Amino acid sequence: MCWFEAQRFKAYPFEIASGIFSRVAEVFLYGAFWVVVGQFSPPGAINAQDIVGYYLIITGLTPFFYSGFGIAGMTVDMIRTGELSQTLIRPISPIVTPWAMRTGRNLINLSFGLLQVVVGIFVSGGLRSQALPFLIPVLLNTAALNASFNILIGAVGFFTTDGRNAKNAFLHLATFLRGEKMPIYLMEPHFAHILMLTPFPASLYHLAILFHGNYLPEWGDVAIGSLWAAALLFVSIKVWKLGLRKYEAIGI
Repeated sequence: MCWFEAQRFKAYPFEIASGIFSRVAEVFLYGAFWVVVGQFSPPGAINAQDIVGYYLIITGLTPFFYSGFGIAGMTVDMIRTGELSQTLIRPISPIVTPWAMRTGRNLINLSFGLLQVVVGIFVSGGLRSQALPFLIPVLLNTAALNASFNILIGAVGFFTTDGRNAKNAFLHLATFLRGEKMPIYLMEPHFAHILMLTPFPASLYHLAILFHGNYLPEWGDVAIGSLWAAALLFVSIKVWKLGLRKYEAIGI
């Protein structure tokens, strides 16, 4: 299914050019913004190169962990249109199918995201030896939390017809709280400390600063992320199964 969805780029090659152009434009505008901010800030307060490298890394990682919640949106659409019924009668997993389809459709973002991460590591200085002990637990937290968010938000489609709007609202909240719009290390310290008690920094920020190289998460924050990851993964599977039983019982 993943390979089948990827064939769309053969039929619509213009999507490749438009996708790359949009990502390049986004990076350019963001970099220009922080260069201007750095020029009008007190000396040493804002390092534009540091932030641009961080931004390249964190937005490059997003498609690898489906942090844009495209899988959740696709799941909601499958439930709303009844397409999920066709999936349920096939020998495939209804919870994994959107992941396979989205991966094929996300091929350009994955390729460009990898390039962004490599360039971001080069710009910012890269992964340090001190960061290596953090790498495996942070990777597991990132994967588990984003999987949980996608499953949980997708399952909202079983209970309401407004699942798409719920997904978009949560995405706007998450992109700020996980440090995608503004690095958490630049946020007000008390707010950043409270933010570390939530699952959002562990969903992307911790991994981004590891690759960035100039910052490290606290082990306590990683542990909090692990607790959130385990709890949300358990809850998301339960909610999915509950919604699926309701869906099958109604016979949609």
